[in-house]
Amino acid sequence: MRSKPIVMDHFFTIHTAFIVNFKFTNNITILMGDSGTGKTATFSFIRECMAIDSRILCLNYLDYQKDIMTIVSNTQGKLIVIDNADILLNDEIRRFINFEFSNQYMLFSRNCDGLNVSDKSFKILKVEGNRITLEEEL
Repeated sequence: MRSKPIVMDHFFTIHTAFIVNFKFTNNITILMGDSGTGKTATFSFIRECMAIDSRILCLNYLDYQKDIMTIVSNTQGKLIVIDNADILLNDEIRRFINFEFSNQYMLFSRNCDGLNVSDKSFKILKVEGNRITLEEEL
């Protein structure tokens, strides 16, 4: 299990009226939360940043029919952000992520089975006014 972020320890963007300000404490971050808490909206804000920050790669349900394993295994030096990771990540990809040391991962998921992560890897969105940050999941 790796704990130190290897691509970025901070992500910041402003999208319309929202300020997204994330501090990463682990190399694998599991973003959890109930439906309707802003996870997918936040994912879309991060996805827009792919155009200006080459360190970011985003995957979601639109990539379902792509070979996710090939994409992830051929990528280096990226923050790989995956929305609906429960659906997109099979056991093989989860095992790969555990032992892959060239990327950092942010997984929007309710299921962390097969991932070697610490308690500090689990985060929820904290939305206060127009600010979106990460908070440890209790």
